Amino acid sequence: GLFSGDLALNGNDINLGTGTATSTLSGGFGIGVGTTTPGAAFAVATSTAGVNTAFLVSNAGSGYTAWFEDAANDATPVVIDTAGNVGIGTTGPGEKLDVRNGNFVLTDDDVAHGITQDLGNTAAFGRLVALSGTDGGLRIQGATDNAAAVGLRLDGHSPESPTAPAVEISGLKKSGTGGAARAGTEPILRVSTGGSGSLMELLANGNVGIGTTSPQ
Repeated sequence: GLFSGDLALNGNDINLGTGTATSTLSGGFGIGVGTTTPGAAFAVATSTAGVNTAFLVSNAGSGYTAWFEDAANDATPVVIDTAGNVGIGTTGPGEKLDVRNGNFVLTDDDVAHGITQDLGNTAAFGRLVALSGTDGGLRIQGATDNAAAVGLRLDGHSPESPTAPAVEISGLKKSGTGGAARAGTEPILRVSTGGSGSLMELLANGNVGIGTTSPQ
């Protein structure tokens, strides 16, 4: 049929199909594809056999595959572009996952650990948190409920080549200055108690200071 104006139906639901594949336009719930009881404004469900793709978006054009915003004309939405890159807080993601203008936190409601890698070890693991401001860029925190836990452990299994380092710290480039190299007395590595004092410093000129920030 052809309708040139509005179509009003006085019933609750419009059902398409039968059985587990029934799709519903419900006046009381929302739109359900593959379900007669959508629990949201738009819900997609597969059949009970679980062999069907629940949600498929195919984009062969040049526009965005998906765009999610929380305000009109949002300049920092969540997007998926045609290259498959996901941007959070940016409309131009340059990598598979590009997070801008905010912290990226991986955590767990359990106070014992934030990120757990189960390798048969029952000890609690620490937290990995992205920070900002004067706190730095990244913190790895040991488990607070395990007195024997190591705050940070780097197990570097190098390749068979004896010249490959197990752990390497490269701090020769400065951010915000076009990638300029650190030089002279600029620090590459600092060990401190969290205050203004330094327990040990490794400078760009190769000097190591213990109890001093100006090793000669």
